Amino acid sequence: MRVGLTSEDRDRITRFKAAFNTVEQAIRKRFGSRGDHLSRLIDRLNQAHPDWKYRGELLALANLRNDVVHTEGTEHLRAIPAEGAIAELKRVLRSVTWLDSIGQRFGKKVEHVSSADHLGKVLELIRARDYSQFPVIDGGRLKGLLTENGITRWLAKNANGIDGRSGVHEVPVKDLLDADANRGAYEVVRVSMTIERAVECMSAQPTLEALLVRHGVRRVIPLRGIVTRWDILQVVGEQR
Repeated sequence: MRVGLTSEDRDRITRFKAAFNTVEQAIRKRFGSRGDHLSRLIDRLNQAHPDWKYRGELLALANLRNDVVHTEGTEHLRAIPAEGAIAELKRVLRSVTWLDSIGQRFGKKVEHVSSADHLGKVLELIRARDYSQFPVIDGGRLKGLLTENGITRWLAKNANGIDGRSGVHEVPVKDLLDADANRGAYEVVRVSMTIERAVECMSAQPTLEALLVRHGVRRVIPLRGIVTRWDILQVVGEQR
């Protein structure tokens, strides 16, 4: 073995190989291929996602992995992975995972309300489903996003002027939406948007409440999913 190899060096080598194997497994899983050479799969991944920016870095890390695997335990070991290489593999793994589309991860039937619905229906949805954002759709047209924060603010401002619980439940969604400062805090995006792009979108716009997912280029309705800020925080937390 290389002269001067310390226990820290050996530990870094072990962690580097484990991190690289995790990345390789994630890429092979995407293509369902065990036999193809990794470099070929990396090229396929880059062709499928031209904006993916880690092709060069991963190929260089693959060369380092091959050198370590083939020479570890001999006097021919030329390089020891640095902590930066391990950190880079974590970033690559995240990028591979986030190449999935939001349609794949968050696609689902979206429950919505209309302007003519009442607060009672919205409160029941909050109780039963634990939702915090509600697209408001009238006659197949998206009118805005009713948010839990908007409802809370409206109640705090108007509760004294409403006659009892039944009165609160009869407040029309239109009144709530008109008073909700966050009613326009959404973007309509396509199902093909990558998770990485969704994270970037949310990070760049701190006031954005949700991404409303559509299927086609022109038609917004029916919605194919909804991605909230909480969803994005969970995705980010999974990679830490």
